[in-house]
Amino acid sequence: VDKKGLDYYAPNLAKESPIKFSTLGNFNIEGSFNGKINHFATNNKIATAIGNAQINLEINIPEEKDKLTVYSGTINGENIDIGVLLNNKEFGKVDANLKVKGEGFDINNADIYLDGNLDKFEFKNYAYKQILIKGSLDQKVFKGNLIVDDENLALSFNGEFDFANEKKHINALANLLHADFQKIGLSKEPFNGNADFDLNLYGSNINDLEGTAQLNNIDLKRGKEKLNIDFIQLHSKIASAINHEINIESNDFKLGIKGLFKVENIIDASKQYLYKYLPSYISKSKYNGEAQNFSFNIATKKIDKLIHLVNRDFDGFNNTIIEGSINTNEKQLLLNGTIPFCKINAIRINKAEFHGIGNLENLSLSSNIQQWMLGDTLWNTQVQLATNIQNDSIHCELETNSFNRF
Repeated sequence: VDKKGLDYYAPNLAKESPIKFSTLGNFNIEGSFNGKINHFATNNKIATAIGNAQINLEINIPEEKDKLTVYSGTINGENIDIGVLLNNKEFGKVDANLKVKGEGFDINNADIYLDGNLDKFEFKNYAYKQILIKGSLDQKVFKGNLIVDDENLALSFNGEFDFANEKKHINALANLLHADFQKIGLSKEPFNGNADFDLNLYGSNINDLEGTAQLNNIDLKRGKEKLNIDFIQLHSKIASAINHEINIESNDFKLGIKGLFKVENIIDASKQYLYKYLPSYISKSKYNGEAQNFSFNIATKKIDKLIHLVNRDFDGFNNTIIEGSINTNEKQLLLNGTIPFCKINAIRINKAEFHGIGNLENLSLSSNIQQWMLGDTLWNTQVQLATNIQNDSIHCELETNSFNRF
């Protein structure tokens, strides 16, 4: 059988499926057919250019048009290159052993039960081993269990995923028992972690996501540094197109964003300002020009270990408060904050306050610092600093009331 034959005998399958059937090349089917035309058992070996399969099914096709075809049996796949089949380079080869029982082949009304395992599943150049699947797919709603028992990723998932509507719904509990993010290709540095997840989210993409998510018992390790976080909670609510609110809270910090924004544009909308101020140090923004008009607030608790885990040159920032807003239509950036203590490389700052206003040309900051330390030298002085930042140029005016001279 070749692609021409597949197009002739199953034109809808070839045209409407996301699967790239041309990659199968010429494939051979060898097996048996026992029974009647509407009730039979078939055992087939299928050899293709991108892998082989053994399919053993008993199929009952009802005479009534309003009833669904019933089937049961096993499907075994060996070295099936689903990346080539789906035209997606992130996926690789799969070894699968599945028991299947169901009614109907149309995903919109099919009721399918799956029980089996993926002995190999390649994703992003890593081959996961021992993935166990047990559950049902009923009219675009999957309910069941997924267990990954790989040496570098141990994960269990129990819940429901509903993709029947435009806004998908996931309601599930998951336990990440162990993950070596470097070995599975998600980190360039040694980075391990584990956590528990409780998810109840609706959305068609990251921008219209609503609901709640909670992570508990979070343990992270980067090299020799360890961090324990009791919990992280996320709440997202969209009251209207211009009133989207996201709140994230943990035992280390609180973060809130409210207004008109797309989550995928927040970083790039912010970077377009920073790039104008320091183009040699900030990469150019990919901001697409969609209107963003939102306020934000950050309040930290005891966050110094988390800060140091992310960047070893930074420390402190406990009990810091930062508030501000971005309005891309008005080309305006506002910043206000207080920092009780922070360390950036060799500079230590105590009791700092700052206020800033910026546009797409420059940023003006006024700061008040009660005490600061450079290296081993302590400047027990009050410093008022006015700073203007524009196109890699920083202009400062400094006033101090201390007797220290420098």
